[in-house]
Amino acid sequence: MFKFLPHTADIRIRISGKTKEKIFIDSLRAINIYLKPVFFRPFIFKKFILKIEKSEKDIDNLIDFLNKILALVYIKKFIFEIEDIKINNKKNIIFKLKGRKFKKIKRDIKSVTYHNVFFTKEKNFYIAEFVIDV
Repeated sequence: MFKFLPHTADIRIRISGKTKEKIFIDSLRAINIYLKPVFFRPFIFKKFILKIEKSEKDIDNLIDFLNKILALVYIKKFIFEIEDIKINNKKNIIFKLKGRKFKKIKRDIKSVTYHNVFFTKEKNFYIAEFVIDV
């Protein structure tokens, strides 16, 4: 589940879920919804693998992942969803992605920032917040 929150110059997004993986999945969904892509018809799909170096801090992993996804969005012209997440020897996180080719996006995101971010566990679920620079 995700929610767009007010912020002075950018967009703050809060994500909550029962697992860390759900935080990554819904964070990406929120980014995709914000971008408002217009897709080719019929849809054009392609599989991608994205590997990030695992940090000890969950928030670093999330911000690194989202910024690398944004770079792929603008370079490859695909909108992504996560099919699988694996930790490789505890040094890397490997994301299996499914991309859908888009004609254009209606809104841009410059980056995902570290301004007032957090990633924490409360009771039986995780909560993360981050700001997108638009």
